[in-house]
Amino acid sequence: MSRIFLLSSVGLILAVASGCSIGDAQTRLRSAVDEKYNEYNRCYAEALVRDENTAGQLDAVLYVDKVTGAITNVEFDSGAVSDPELQRCLTSALGAVDVEGDLKRDLVVSYTFELRQVD
Repeated sequence: MSRIFLLSSVGLILAVASGCSIGDAQTRLRSAVDEKYNEYNRCYAEALVRDENTAGQLDAVLYVDKVTGAITNVEFDSGAVSDPELQRCLTSALGAVDVEGDLKRDLVVSYTFELRQVD
């Protein structure tokens, strides 16, 4: 079975302004990203078809628009996993994420995906 594990540390690079605490924005973003978990796993399963040894950490930077709460851009770091198709699939899934509630500023957030097969 293939699974993507979303590592618990989400680092806000640019904190939100007063009126919406960092923890609140982080929690809402984490919940919104977690809702697409099945889609991330589908992306990983497709990557495993291309290369059965695909595994490791994939670091991403997510850009969240303060007005819409949508992730408007995703940048991946060239780390252990460099499959461009996987990155496109994850970007598409993340593009459907919406952070609910008021954001006072645009957010730039680092996120780490851990890709591994589990029995």
